[in-house]
Amino acid sequence: HKEMAARGLAPGARLLEARLVPAPEKAAARLQLPVGTRVLYIRRLLLANGEPVAYDRKYLRYDRGKPILENELQYQAFPEIVEKHAAALPMSSRMVLRVTVLGEEEARILNVAAGTPAFLVEQSLLSGDGRPVGWGWCLYRGDRYELVSAPEAI
Repeated sequence: HKEMAARGLAPGARLLEARLVPAPEKAAARLQLPVGTRVLYIRRLLLANGEPVAYDRKYLRYDRGKPILENELQYQAFPEIVEKHAAALPMSSRMVLRVTVLGEEEARILNVAAGTPAFLVEQSLLSGDGRPVGWGWCLYRGDRYELVSAPEAI
């Protein structure tokens, strides 16, 4: 969202799905939970000037004492949501960037042709004690997105 705003685009998000699901094998492994543990699964469409630019899917450890409100999912970034609902702070994030092409469902959601190049950003969120609290991946349209690093001191 911050990078879109910096480029003069109006950022937005549309919540497609948020429900408790049994953790599938890969998500359970990433979150260090037994397969089938109830986790929160979120699918969101990230927008720039109302146009879809990214398709975001995440699994979060579910804390029944801190229900996540739908409006938070609509307007807050993933790390902010997790930080608000995680027991142990501070948080750290690890991201892995890959290049991929969009499959049929992903392309339809992003309003482009299947096979369109995209950035795939896999993200893991860890609590201050190193416990994984969130994992997921976001597909950014290759024709609408560029990743720019922040300037660093040399």
